[in-house]
Amino acid sequence: MVDLKIEKEYPSDRAKNAARIPRNVIRDTALREGDPVLIQGTKRTVSVIKPLDIVDPDDSVRLDSYTRWNAGAELGDIVSLESVELKPAELVSIEIADSKGNRDEEITNELVGRVVMKNDIVPISTTEEPFVHAQLIDSSEDLVQVTIDKAQPDECLIITEETQITISPAEDEERQNR
Repeated sequence: MVDLKIEKEYPSDRAKNAARIPRNVIRDTALREGDPVLIQGTKRTVSVIKPLDIVDPDDSVRLDSYTRWNAGAELGDIVSLESVELKPAELVSIEIADSKGNRDEEITNELVGRVVMKNDIVPISTTEEPFVHAQLIDSSEDLVQVTIDKAQPDECLIITEETQITISPAEDEERQNR
């Protein structure tokens, strides 16, 4: 386990659930690029490791706003990171904050390959070329927020093509306004 201070994500990592950590941490621990990592703030979430640029501080981790929210942490907070084993998700029930049109198939396709935990908020791109340009991430027309409402098993998961995914509208205004 390693404790690191949260810094803002690189623009190219916006809404991608990357945990950029120092190269010396990758070298000196069991954490490896591309591996899942459990992030513990006031809440827990899971992310994927990528290396920091050499010029970044050796005591920092760069997380996007969704990952920070899911971990219950803010810029400048210290979070703990540890290696975690993912389980294939059998069932995932999501709530969608903005259901403009029927996007169920697009959303389901975008979720495959994502690492998640119950209660995570996951940004989904609904453009033809998801996440190609950073400015698309901030466009409400091209980004849909979904909440992982239920997950089986209740662990750190990876959504696969075999995962049964159910989609429903968000039930309360708090989730719709995140």
